[in-house]
Amino acid sequence: MSLIERLKTSLRDKYILHPVLVIIYFILHNTIEFGDEAFRWYEPAGSLVVLLIVTYLLDRLLSRFFKDKFNSRYILTFILVSILFYQDIFYFIKNYFFYNLRHRHVLSFLFLILISLFFKLKTVTSRLPNLFLNVLFLIYISIDIISLLEGNNYFGQRDTAFSHSAKNTSKNHPDVYLILLDGYANNKSLDKYYKYDNTAFTDSLKKLGFYFVKNSRSNYPFTVQTVSSMLNLDYLKPTQKNVPREFLEYIYNNKVVSLYEDYGYSIHNLSAFHFKNYHSKYVLKFFINKSSFAFFLLSKCIIYDIINKGEKGEGVTRELNILKGVNFLVKNENSTTPKFVYAHLLLTHSPFYLNDKYKVDKTIYAESPSLTGILPLVDDDTTNNTLGSSRIDSTNSINYINHVRFTNIKALELCSKLTKRNSIVILLSDHGSRMLSNPISNYEAVKERYMNFCAIYYPDGKYNHLYDSITPVNVIRQVLNKSLGTKFSNLEDKSGLEVR
Repeated sequence: MSLIERLKTSLRDKYILHPVLVIIYFILHNTIEFGDEAFRWYEPAGSLVVLLIVTYLLDRLLSRFFKDKFNSRYILTFILVSILFYQDIFYFIKNYFFYNLRHRHVLSFLFLILISLFFKLKTVTSRLPNLFLNVLFLIYISIDIISLLEGNNYFGQRDTAFSHSAKNTSKNHPDVYLILLDGYANNKSLDKYYKYDNTAFTDSLKKLGFYFVKNSRSNYPFTVQTVSSMLNLDYLKPTQKNVPREFLEYIYNNKVVSLYEDYGYSIHNLSAFHFKNYHSKYVLKFFINKSSFAFFLLSKCIIYDIINKGEKGEGVTRELNILKGVNFLVKNENSTTPKFVYAHLLLTHSPFYLNDKYKVDKTIYAESPSLTGILPLVDDDTTNNTLGSSRIDSTNSINYINHVRFTNIKALELCSKLTKRNSIVILLSDHGSRMLSNPISNYEAVKERYMNFCAIYYPDGKYNHLYDSITPVNVIRQVLNKSLGTKFSNLEDKSGLEVR
């Protein structure tokens, strides 16, 4: 018998490796995604030990129901895959098959499969499933080992050195308020996809003296990428990862805060992120989870959604508290020390649960499709090159617009106060609404992700360096020039794969 035949026979009839291989693959794959610059061997090693212990205990439990150890471990592997890769399973089905999918649907589906397997396997004698599962996960692990050895972690090294122009000696620096409206779509998107006319809001901003960017677009379709890029005044290395730890480190050590510190500004962080020396009490657990390997693993599992299920409605409270914090800073203005304030509002980011009276209704819970990667932004003359139909679920549309209207009310209340002071105000969203279905293959859905909102207020009303297609990375460069007297030139405005 040849070596290959002996190996095949062993993997089929002797070795039941797949439950352990599932654990190894889960740890290895997420170690790569977490980023090697943050790698500490004891973090994945500790997680591996814990999961192996849990797997052993489950194996002992299942062996009570099955005399055949092969069958009990088929069930064990299914349970492990369902728990550890739940997020991937859920969003794969949601993105490609059922846009209105809910967690209860997937949980019911997985439970039915488990029950079916439980009874079906009692009559199965073939060892081919064992061979298939062993080989499948060995292949997956081999691919990840090669990727790890080649260093394909999508991050790369970045130069952290930073130099800027000589400081402006003027003591009359304006306060700077960066109000980030997460997921707030621009007027063109609201009109085209939601049939909602938002000109009343933008006209009100113009009356207050704002410069409204009519053709605004974001550089990236995700929050962490946009914020990391604009706060560091440059484009990021292209990546296929949604929320890599490396981007969070750029935000933590960002250049904009460092600059304002150098010019004597007080820093007020009311954002979703921590800054060095300026932690935010409004930081999102989602981003904190990306700085801890154990929590990063947890965010991939079914347990994460169960833990966070009780947070419906907390987002509204959080946003209102942030607005109270900004209003407190405005009311208690210290004229001798200029302020840089970054407030990050999630009122127009899913999930949406405000009714038309702007009250939390827990029967309403609309989410946007899960999105992955940086996708290409194509030119306007290719609008007929769609790969399927784009639509927004009518319920999601109504819920989203409820949040837009509520945000408009709160934004105008705040801006009417800020424009009476020596303050620069940036109302900026990081990306579009991202609410179109069929998001992976459809041109319209891809384009809409970049249709962000932007309006800027300068106390002197001179907007000669702004223009109608400026992107976030250049907005912040121009605001620095205006507030500090720096001499940053504009980068080429790019979006999506254009930034390569």
